[in-house]
Amino acid sequence: MGDVVNLNDYRNEPSEVNADIVSSGLVPLEFATGITDRRECFDKLAQYSIDTVHVRAAGPQSNSLIYLIGIQNAIRLNKLILEHEEIDEEEIEQRIDLIQMMENMNFNVMESLVESYCVKGSLLN
Repeated sequence: MGDVVNLNDYRNEPSEVNADIVSSGLVPLEFATGITDRRECFDKLAQYSIDTVHVRAAGPQSNSLIYLIGIQNAIRLNKLILEHEEIDEEEIEQRIDLIQMMENMNFNVMESLVESYCVKGSLLN
């Protein structure tokens, strides 16, 4: 018979940053907050004490940056907004849909999507 091979022995050890990404997954800040203006996004994060944002370059020749937030933080932020803010029915429905969508996301697919748009190794925590 053959030997048992443990595939984990052949995988690269995840860095501290990658471990964070795999455990939570990342989504663009504007998507996570449901706000298109980046300054408003950061104001909302500050208002609810969400302090972890990952920054990546959009491409090798680009000066554009993509701001990402962990899915768990994004879900928590949206729940806090629902609890503490007076918002209309339509926004309530959108935030509930957003929370449900993020709860059901495939982290590996999201990580691959983010990596496809960003320069490898350009994480600027």
